[in-house]
Amino acid sequence: MDWIKKHYEKILLAGALLLLILVAAYLVFRINRLNEDIQNALRLPEPPNKPVSLVELTTYSNAIVTLQAPPQWTNPNVAMLFPPIPVKTAAPPVTVPVEIARPQIVLEGISRRPFQLQFKAYVWNAAANEGRSFQVNFLTENRSFFVENVGSEIADRHGKTGYFITKFERKINLVRKPGINAPIEEDVSQLTVKQESEEPIVLTLGKLAVYPKRYARIRTPERTVELPLGGTFESGEKTYKVVDITDKEVIILELKSGEKQTLSLMPISQTPMAPVVVPREGIQEVPMSDVLRKREMMLK
Repeated sequence: MDWIKKHYEKILLAGALLLLILVAAYLVFRINRLNEDIQNALRLPEPPNKPVSLVELTTYSNAIVTLQAPPQWTNPNVAMLFPPIPVKTAAPPVTVPVEIARPQIVLEGISRRPFQLQFKAYVWNAAANEGRSFQVNFLTENRSFFVENVGSEIADRHGKTGYFITKFERKINLVRKPGINAPIEEDVSQLTVKQESEEPIVLTLGKLAVYPKRYARIRTPERTVELPLGGTFESGEKTYKVVDITDKEVIILELKSGEKQTLSLMPISQTPMAPVVVPREGIQEVPMSDVLRKREMMLK
């Protein structure tokens, strides 16, 4: 027993080796047996073939002959089954010149908005007794302009406004202020500006002037714009300028050709309102007895 305990690992290895030898021998035996079965299967005789029964082919032969030589229509008493129909030749197309109408421009409305101006500063030339270098602020548009002389347009390199300085009058008033014994001079000079077809506007130095300014709402095929007098817009390949705005119409000028066009306000179609019909079931009928009872309670 002691020898087995000392060499049990060798005994296990010997047993495993013996088992592997037996498995290998079994595999060799099975492979040889499989090869013999395959060889025997290849040497088996083929089963005898049965003779094919004859089939009647007359119908198929006749069909083939009919397809190769189809029967012809030989009845001489029948006229042409499909007589030819004369075809009328269509006349060549006629090219009609079409005049393309110019884009339609419509005046949708005229409105008045408050416009803020301020005469801010000027330079007085005592030798020539005249003013120059006038500063005018267009507060509504957040722009300041410096105009050198009377008669010049209020404009700068970014654009024109259509306003011209037509007159300047220097005025100095003597006013007294609390805490000051002697009167002091206050400059209240006035500057007159005017836009074509508009009333002149008198601006006092340092004071805010607010007046209503007309705006025209014009619709073109491309967009709708709101422009004051002197504003420009484009329609198609042409550029137009608003040269006059009245309460009912606007005159625009095509800058390239010089052609003027008068736009009148569009008539507003007033659609009559449909009468409201109240269904009978929506009316609550009150008995006369209830009405008399409430009236008596009010009298008491």
